[in-house]
Amino acid sequence: MRYLLFIGIVVFGSLNSVAQKTVDFNYIVNHWVQGKIEEDGSIAHADQGRGGWDNLQLNANHTVTFNTGFMCGFGSSKSGKWCINKKKGTITFRYTQKKDFQKRNVAETIKETKTYKIVRLTAKDILLEPIPNKYHDQIAFVVEAKQE
Repeated sequence: MRYLLFIGIVVFGSLNSVAQKTVDFNYIVNHWVQGKIEEDGSIAHADQGRGGWDNLQLNANHTVTFNTGFMCGFGSSKSGKWCINKKKGTITFRYTQKKDFQKRNVAETIKETKTYKIVRLTAKDILLEPIPNKYHDQIAFVVEAKQE
């Protein structure tokens, strides 16, 4: 009887862990807008800052664009390619072009690589952790609502 109880606890714990760390790669291609992590662990749309939200565009052709909010003449846009390592559960962005809003959006060539652990990926949100992650950062995005 104790053995069955132990197996039940292990199975329930495993299912609970999987439910909290959902990663469905079918949802990666999307237009993601800055989110925030609520106290209960859910992800909601971030409160709007003075310059707007950061956003991340992941396209089916594996191109990526990351835009920061425009604030007091500052902000930027980076573009390049993205790739996923499903085995490790990571996504890597290789940025090759940057436009600074302060510099009138003149494109400059860059070589910047950022890799993130995909902690959660659903139809509604994505939660990333930078690699390495010495400050225990988590970056949340939600799917941008479609404008009618």
